Amino acid sequence: SVIAQIVQGILQIIVGMGLLKIALAFCKGGKGEVGQLFSSVHLFFKFLIASLLYGIITLIGTILLVVPGIILGIKLQYFRYFIVEREMGPIESLKASWEITRDTKGNLFLLSLLLGLLNLAGMLALFIGLLITVPVTMIADAHVYCILSKRLDVSARPAAMPGGSQR
Repeated sequence: SVIAQIVQGILQIIVGMGLLKIALAFCKGGKGEVGQLFSSVHLFFKFLIASLLYGIITLIGTILLVVPGIILGIKLQYFRYFIVEREMGPIESLKASWEITRDTKGNLFLLSLLLGLLNLAGMLALFIGLLITVPVTMIADAHVYCILSKRLDVSARPAAMPGGSQR
């Protein structure tokens, strides 16, 4: 029973990473393929460690007072995408998520509430609605990541200096 639960947890993480890859593919105009579900197996330990760190950080924030836990959860939520898309390490992915969510906490909080309400509506539709609302919310979340992650790409490039030369 315990071994079956461990195997189930491992498969759930691996398939979850694959679903993130598929959602990213849709956001970039591509197609999702079944083969993508298991294409991130090599990132399992990075993902697991980052997920544990994320859980510990948000738990500590929640223990301090609920609001810091919510803020930390919002600012660090995109670490998963950085691991799956860019194969970043656990700390690096958390830092990247922190960077791209700068000045967007309020909007991301409202988006999370909206997506949560959408999934609640799917549950109220005898859970059958979740077959529609969960993929929609996953793609919406991936789309926001794609928009926000451009901030990191822009800040990593050297700025052009007057006269067309670069620093």
